[in-house]
Amino acid sequence: SGAGNYNYLSNRTIMAMANHGYHFTRWNDGVTDNPRTIILMQDTSFMAFFEKNNYTISVVSNDTVKGSVSGDTVTLYLDSITISATANYGYHFTHWNGGNTDNPLTVQVTDNTTYTAYFDFEQFTLTVQSNNTTQGNVSGGGNCNFLSSCTITATPNYGHHFTYWNDGVTENPRTIILTQDTTFTAHFAPNQYTLTVNAGEHGTATGSGTYNFGDTIMIQAFPEDHYHFTRWNDGNTENPRQYRIEDNITLTAFFVIDTYTVSVVSSDIICGMVEASGTEFVYGTPCTVTATAYTGYTFAGWSNGITANPYTFAVISDVELTAYFVPINSQGIDEMDTLNAKVYVSQGQIVVDGTEGNTVALYDVNGRLLARKEESGERSVFDVTASGTYMIKIGHYPARKVVVVR
Repeated sequence: SGAGNYNYLSNRTIMAMANHGYHFTRWNDGVTDNPRTIILMQDTSFMAFFEKNNYTISVVSNDTVKGSVSGDTVTLYLDSITISATANYGYHFTHWNGGNTDNPLTVQVTDNTTYTAYFDFEQFTLTVQSNNTTQGNVSGGGNCNFLSSCTITATPNYGHHFTYWNDGVTENPRTIILTQDTTFTAHFAPNQYTLTVNAGEHGTATGSGTYNFGDTIMIQAFPEDHYHFTRWNDGNTENPRQYRIEDNITLTAFFVIDTYTVSVVSSDIICGMVEASGTEFVYGTPCTVTATAYTGYTFAGWSNGITANPYTFAVISDVELTAYFVPINSQGIDEMDTLNAKVYVSQGQIVVDGTEGNTVALYDVNGRLLARKEESGERSVFDVTASGTYMIKIGHYPARKVVVVR
């Protein structure tokens, strides 16, 4: 500025004004004053010379622990330069202070400028798993920042306990400082419990020991002779028995002495009656049975061959006794109405006379066939080994009873 028509020897001021990014260097006559006062003595032309400014580009990191930068320079206006940010391990570049996320970033220089690179933590994946989900579970996995503290926890299911992580560490819960993607596996094991198997009096029992939770153990009670198992102390009556281990426990087997039943009957309630001192007896205790014959009959003996009456014996098993009675002064049977047959007892044998051409069968008192003579001769003879009541059937005629006393 400052050009125009002016009087001889007048003082005029000229000025060179640089645009942004440039600066005045000199006038064409080498003078560098600006503004400059001119004393006019003739027509004169002045030319102002300009050059580009030098600008300083500063590149900084918002946290030098997280990352570094490059691209600091001093350069001319409108030059293009490239700046870059380099994240340290565990971090990543996010953006420049102007919001631009390019990296490297090319910029055109227009002024003194500071570029700040921003960094943030890298996120790593923390994976937590159980080696056996039936034994226990885990928590604490997810995405965690580099060098951040994350807590992982192993929680055993009932009857189990945590043992160690896959890297051998036994701390639980455990704090992890993450430096990379990491997987931790929790290992569990079953608890051990003591099973004590006891026996009450008159027996023994097996199965005691130390076992893992969930084991199924066979336990068994063994009674002494003449005793029998009744129950375990928890009320269970199985023996042998499978028991699932879930805690420390004591199981006791109980035993009681054997009891037996005595049953006594008359071979013929018309002939006599019987009675016993009881129906159930503890092993080894005495029982007395008595047979009482009615008028016209006499007691012949018991089904076991004993003739004592009353008869006392120690009960060591279930007993069934039949008292046999016979008519006084008689050990045979009169002739049958329809046959000239006669049945009688002789020296422990049942003899049937007069049966020629007929089948003769011998039965016990319960109707079981003991022997048969097909189309027998004049006489049929049956050997019997024990006293008792027997039935003889000849041909198609009704059966008849015979009592044998040996």
